[in-house]
Amino acid sequence: MHNAPAGPSPRAGIVIQTSTEGHGLAASLDDDEAMTPLSDATCSSGLEVTVHDGIMVLTVRGHLDHRMGSAMEAATHRAIADDARRLDIDLRQVASFTDEGALALRACRPSAARLREGLHYRTGRGPGREALLAAHLPSPGIA
Repeated sequence: MHNAPAGPSPRAGIVIQTSTEGHGLAASLDDDEAMTPLSDATCSSGLEVTVHDGIMVLTVRGHLDHRMGSAMEAATHRAIADDARRLDIDLRQVASFTDEGALALRACRPSAARLREGLHYRTGRGPGREALLAAHLPSPGIA
């Protein structure tokens, strides 16, 4: 694990928000994968998904691990099914990551290549950028 969180691991979840002119619908995907409405589209650790003008943005917050990676892969498939024109993965709020979480960034790339404008990453300095760099280091058995 890289840049380990300071306390107990917060529960990761997925938040989906579809926005039209700043208003949207929000829902979360919990451990049972049942959709549950939320009062707002924020969570301290998890994956926030927003869609605006055909661009799906996945904002990763907190710890990027295999569970978060699975949620990102599911959202990538949803972007394709929903005919999004582009997928942006925002890593600026990543606090820590595991190797499996970093590899999930790489795993989203082939699927997202089917979108008209492809896959874009948003990073700054810190763990999000480090995870993206780690995702693209040569790894045996990964194309």
